[in-house]
Amino acid sequence: MERPNCMGQRGMTRKPFRSCRICTVPRSGSTLLCGLLAATDVAGNPDSHFHAPSLEGWLNGYALKRTDHASAGDAVRAVFDAAWERWFQEEGLTPLRLTCEALSEDPKRVLAQVLSALDLDPERARSVALPVRARGAEA
Repeated sequence: MERPNCMGQRGMTRKPFRSCRICTVPRSGSTLLCGLLAATDVAGNPDSHFHAPSLEGWLNGYALKRTDHASAGDAVRAVFDAAWERWFQEEGLTPLRLTCEALSEDPKRVLAQVLSALDLDPERARSVALPVRARGAEA
C-alpha cells in the first residue's frame, strides 16, 4: 500500500527547502537581520524567539562551573558557545558566523553573505532598503 507523505498527498515528493537558524544573544542585531532577510522577498519571513534562561541549569547541562567565569555574562557566553558547538558537531554543520559589529558596519554585505550561504542570489541584498537606524552603516 502506498503511504501518504507528510502533506497527506499520495505519490507526491517533498519539495526540498532551505532554512537557517539565527542564534544570538539579545541586542546583537538579529531583529535587523531578520528584517533585511524578509525584505529580499526570497528568504522567508524570519522572526525571533525568546525564553527565560536558567543559568545554573545550563551550566550543569554542559559541565561548566559558575566559578570559572568572571561574570554571569561570561558564564552565559560559555554556555552558548558550548551548546552551539555541541549541536553543530552532532548535526555535522558548519555555521556561518557573523558579528554584531559587521552587521552594524555593513548590513548589506552581511545580508549578501547570508543569502549566499542559503544558496540564494546575494545581489538581492543591493536592492534592500535599510531601516533608518541602519543607514549610517551605508555611508
